Amino acid sequence: MANPLELPDARSARERLGLYAMWGSTGGYSAVNVYVWARSFDQAFELFVEWLDDHAPGVLDTIGEPELAASAAELGVPWPLRYPDEDPRLERVIEHAESGFTPIGHTTLDHGTHIQSDHWGGHEVTDPDEYDSVYEWSRYKYRQEYGEDPV
Repeated sequence: MANPLELPDARSARERLGLYAMWGSTGGYSAVNVYVWARSFDQAFELFVEWLDDHAPGVLDTIGEPELAASAAELGVPWPLRYPDEDPRLERVIEHAESGFTPIGHTTLDHGTHIQSDHWGGHEVTDPDEYDSVYEWSRYKYRQEYGEDPV
């Protein structure tokens, strides 16, 4: 659970958070499954990659100089570019290097800037029993942390 203490407000449907089941893998035998309370799938993804950065950084990737050089070689573009800011080929090189990856908009992550697009996914939990089970577990964690029931 990425954020068990951020329970939805049971008193107000407007404040209700959705529950998202997210997964990520390294493409090998290692996989993680994480529940996230969030207002949208996009927010769930943001919280999920923050959790990955702290707990499973091997799932994240960085597109850096070696990847850009390999991309340029595949495209037949000389690397490094002499004046990259003025060369329209730079955008092609970057787009090619990022193909197959989902960029992460966070600048505060320590272990990556991308995640392979086929190495993560998720969905909103719609099964009431699953939702209630995770909600009760989150209430338990909240009581452990604060010594009282959530509002």
